[in-house]
Amino acid sequence: MAPHPTDSQGVERDPAEYLPSRGPNPEDLVLRGERQEQLSVALAKLPERQRLVFMLSHFDGRTSREVSAMTGLNESTVRVHLFRAIRRLRSLLAPGTSQASSGRQGRAHR
Repeated sequence: MAPHPTDSQGVERDPAEYLPSRGPNPEDLVLRGERQEQLSVALAKLPERQRLVFMLSHFDGRTSREVSAMTGLNESTVRVHLFRAIRRLRSLLAPGTSQASSGRQGRAHR
């Protein structure tokens, strides 16, 4: 059996210290933070109803029926708002899309 590695002062070191970390690396943490910021900016650009429906559906895990009951919107209207919110977020978050522009493209969203 091989002896445990020692540091420059002869103190025994735990071999596990030489294994790569299992947690996210600093670069991944920075990228995750940047992506969360981009999502926050994009969500702020959605019309209020679309933002509400999206957040209840995706962050709270609510069904269309539950969102309908909570908001008083028809269930099919909830699905339309969710579809439009996802479409808009995809366009806002697409690579190469500038987050700086706050103008809306195409038809006005309601």
